[in-house]
Amino acid sequence: MHWLTTLLGGGALGGIITAALGYLSKVNDNQSHNEKVYADHTDELFERIDHLTDERDKSNRQVVKLQAKIETQNRTISSLKAKVDRQNEVIDKLTQQIGELSEHIKSLSKLEQEEIKSNENSK
Repeated sequence: MHWLTTLLGGGALGGIITAALGYLSKVNDNQSHNEKVYADHTDELFERIDHLTDERDKSNRQVVKLQAKIETQNRTISSLKAKVDRQNEVIDKLTQQIGELSEHIKSLSKLEQEEIKSNENSK
């Protein structure tokens, strides 16, 4: 019976060792295959990175230009707003002067009417 235990134990242990070696061999083959695939595409990946970097740099330059345009437009808007405010002040003053002239014309008109009446009464 001792020989049966040795045979079964040795066979099982041999099977485990064979399976482990087969697994390690397969993992190593897969790893070297993956490394080969990556090596085949390295140049392509670097080209893509370079292209994306160029696009990013181009976008950054556009952002800087647009920010400068926005600043210029903001200054123009501020200047125009100040001009509109000054024109509104002038309009308000002119409106007030027109009101004063209208009152003056009304008072002159009343005086003329009174003068006309007094001339008619004196005739």
